[in-house]
Amino acid sequence: MQITFTDTTGHVFASEIDWLAAAGITRGWEVAPSTYEFRPQSPILRGEMAAFLYRLAEPESFVPPATSRFIDVPTDFVFYKEIAWLADAGISRGWTAPGGAEFRPFLTTSRDVMATFLHRFEGSPDYVSTASPFRDVTETTVFAPEIAWLAAQGISTGWDVRFGCYEYRPYQNVTRSEMAAFIYRMVNGGTAPRAGNTCAPPPPPYVDYHVSAGAFCKSELAGWYGLTENGVLMRCITTPQDTRYRWRSA
Repeated sequence: MQITFTDTTGHVFASEIDWLAAAGITRGWEVAPSTYEFRPQSPILRGEMAAFLYRLAEPESFVPPATSRFIDVPTDFVFYKEIAWLADAGISRGWTAPGGAEFRPFLTTSRDVMATFLHRFEGSPDYVSTASPFRDVTETTVFAPEIAWLAAQGISTGWDVRFGCYEYRPYQNVTRSEMAAFIYRMVNGGTAPRAGNTCAPPPPPYVDYHVSAGAFCKSELAGWYGLTENGVLMRCITTPQDTRYRWRSA
């Protein structure tokens, strides 16, 4: 049965969510007879993530163990089989706790962890990045290689923060709609890959809007930088021949 959600009409990822439902990866919530909600802006929990990936993989021969390897996931938990498979496939290792390993199924999924889950789901393919495509992901970021791989596949493009700079925001929670888009792109092909570093903001201080070459600028902005719409660097300065402040080539 094809599920139609009442709360995704007009959503930016509506087609990806519909694909997820048609593939049987999500069922949403039945809030009334034959009436379903997807709740696109809700964060996806780790237990739900396990269910999404399990349904995508369709491991028909998998038999969950009689004893859970996670002390916080009993065998009668709603997603026990899916979480057990996730661990068996090496996609999640959980946390070491005093009483044993924990999965923490009700914890929200952050974007860096999501990148790692998808990378491992695909078999942990080798990928070497010469430079992070995101200004907030450095070589010290725990899952930097997995995030770089995700970007190179076009699964995530991050946020454009201008001047050729992009942010991944690794510790931000993943929403259910974003997860639909990530899985859709992983299976069907992503957007344009993002690799290498193109971040080149003008030197500080700079104005956060486009300027026009030769246009007057206020004396309060003396020495400030700005970019034209075409990316040409300008500076608010005077010249010996013209003491008025204008945007001139830097």
